Amino acid sequence: MHMLRFPSWLLAVALLAILLTLAAACSSAADRGVAVSQQAPPAPQAPSAPQAPSASLDAKPQSPAIPASAAVPASAPAPVPAMIAGPQIDRVIVGLSPVQVENNIPRNTGPSFTPQFRPMYEYIVGVDPVTGALVPQLATEWALDSGTTTFRIKLREDVQFHNGWGEFTAKDVLHTFKDFTREDSQHAFGKKWRTYVTVEIVNDHEVLFHLEKADSEFLANFAEQSGGGEIQSKANFDEAGDPKNVDAQPIASTGPYRWSERRQGQYVRYSRVPYKHWRITPDFPELEIRWLPESSTRLAALITEEIHVAELPGDQLIDAVGRGMQVVRGPVPALRTFLQFYGTYYVDNDPAKGRLYPDSPLLDPKVRRALSKSINRNELNQAFFQGKGEIMYNNHYHPGRLGWNPVWEETFAEEFGYDPAAAMALLAEAGKSDLSITIAVVPLSGLPINPNDVVEAAAGYFQAIGVDVKLQTFDGGAFRSACQRVPFECDAHVKLARTSSTQMLGLSVYRDSRISTGSGSLWNDVTPPRLRKIAETLNPAEQDGLYRDLGDVYLSMYMEIPLFWIPAEAVVNPKFVSDWSFPGSISGTWTHMDHIKAAR
Repeated sequence: MHMLRFPSWLLAVALLAILLTLAAACSSAADRGVAVSQQAPPAPQAPSAPQAPSASLDAKPQSPAIPASAAVPASAPAPVPAMIAGPQIDRVIVGLSPVQVENNIPRNTGPSFTPQFRPMYEYIVGVDPVTGALVPQLATEWALDSGTTTFRIKLREDVQFHNGWGEFTAKDVLHTFKDFTREDSQHAFGKKWRTYVTVEIVNDHEVLFHLEKADSEFLANFAEQSGGGEIQSKANFDEAGDPKNVDAQPIASTGPYRWSERRQGQYVRYSRVPYKHWRITPDFPELEIRWLPESSTRLAALITEEIHVAELPGDQLIDAVGRGMQVVRGPVPALRTFLQFYGTYYVDNDPAKGRLYPDSPLLDPKVRRALSKSINRNELNQAFFQGKGEIMYNNHYHPGRLGWNPVWEETFAEEFGYDPAAAMALLAEAGKSDLSITIAVVPLSGLPINPNDVVEAAAGYFQAIGVDVKLQTFDGGAFRSACQRVPFECDAHVKLARTSSTQMLGLSVYRDSRISTGSGSLWNDVTPPRLRKIAETLNPAEQDGLYRDLGDVYLSMYMEIPLFWIPAEAVVNPKFVSDWSFPGSISGTWTHMDHIKAAR
C-alpha cells in the first residue's frame, strides 16, 4: 500500500488556510457575544497603578491602555484583545424564605412583601444601593413649592413600559396613585393618602402632589424606600384590568427585568428587557426568586448549585462560608427584630368606647415589662445571630437616626435587661402569676435566621418565669385577618416581627396602627398626636427633639419587646456571583437584584 506524499510547501499553505478560517470563526463568535475556547496570547503587562474610582455603579469596565514602553516589536504579530467573558449561567436564582402574601397586585400587599415586585417595578424616587439615600429614579427632580405643601415632580422622558405598552408619562403616575388609594386597597398607605393627597398633571412629564397637611415621609413612602408606589401602565390596566389570579401576568412596569412567570409557593421568574434599559443592564439574562421556607433547604440548594444566592441563618451561613461561599452585606443599619403585642385594640378604633379586650393581660405595662425582662438577649444573639445583633435599646431608634438619646442605653439593663427573678416579681405585682398568652407562629421573610427558632426560644423564656404559653400557627393571610383586621380576634398574642422601614413608618405601623395599617403593637391615645406633629414638621432639627421626647414616652410604656438590629446578609456562590450591592435598609430587605454581578 502506497502513501501519497505532498510537497512541504503545499502542506504549509493548507495549514495557513486552516488557521485563517479558525481566526475568522473566533472573530465572528466574538461579535455575537459567544465565548470561544481559544485563548489569545497574553498581552504585555503594564506597570501597576492606582485604579481610578468608577464614575457610576453601572459604568462598563474600561480596558487599560498599554504604555509605549510595553509596545510589541514591529516584527511580532499584534496581540488579540482578550474578550470579556459572559456570566457562567443565564439564570441567577435567589433563594428566599416566602413572603407572607403572594400577589401580582401591589395595592393588595404591604411593604414587607415587596421583594416579589422590585425586580420589575420602578418608583418615582429610588434608593442608592450603597448609601441608602433617596435618589431620582422615574423622577429626575422634585421640590416643595415655596410656602406650600405641594411637591412638584419632574418625570424622566423616553422610559418604556414592558411588552410594548408605550412610554411612561404623568398619566401613569396618576393612575398608580389612584390605584393605591382605591376604597378596596389593602396597602399600608392607601387609606392614609386617600384622606389628604391629590395628584395634578401639569404636562406629560410633570406632576404635582398636593398635600393638605405637611408629611415629611410622603416621598419616602411613595418610593422604593417603603414600596408604596410601584409605577404601572395605565394603558395596560385599562385594557386588561387586575390579574385574574396570582400566577397571571401583572400590569406592565418599567424595570430592568420584566415578569416571565410565577408558580405560587414555588418561584417568580423575570427576564432582562430585550433593549438597553435607561438605568441599568443586569448581568444575568434571567432572574428567579425561589421561595424555600426551610433554611436547611436553601443551604443544600446553594451547595448543590441549584440556587446561587440565599438568605441563611447564622450557623448555616458559617457552614456555607466554610464550603467556599461568600457573604454580601447591606451597609445601612435598618433591619430589626422584636416581639410585638396584640390584644390591646380599641372598640371601633375609638378610645372613648374602651378596649375590645378589657381584660387582656397585655394592657398592663408591668406584664409587658416582665415578658421583656424574661428574655436573655445575649444568649439569643450568640445562638442565632453569632453575636452580630446590635442590641435595640428603643425600637426604631438608632444612633444614626433622628431623636437618639444615649440615656436609653444606660437605663436599658434596669428597664428591659434579662432578670427572671425581677420578671416574676413584676408578674406577682400585677396579679398575673398565672399569666397565659399565645405566641403566633407566622412565616417571616427577610431575616438571616429561622424565625421559628427565635419564637420557640421566646416561649421557653416565658415558661421559665411561670407563663403558660400556647403556640398557634398561622399563614400570613390568616394572621392579618385575625390580628390586624376587624374583628381583631387576637386577645393576648405575641408575635415575632421584623422590619427595615423608615423611622416614621416603623413607629406609626408598629406602635400605633390607626395612622396606617392595623398592625400596631399597642393602641393608645398618647402617641398619635405626637406622631402627627413629627410627620407635619419638615425641619430636621425640630424633628430630632420631637422624636427624642416621643422615644421617652415609648420607653415608659414598654411598647414591645426590643431585640436586635441585624445586619442584612446574603450568601453567594462566587463561582456564579461576584457581588451584590443592596442597602439592607428597605422594607422587604432584598432589593436591587438588578445589581447582582456575575462572576466571569
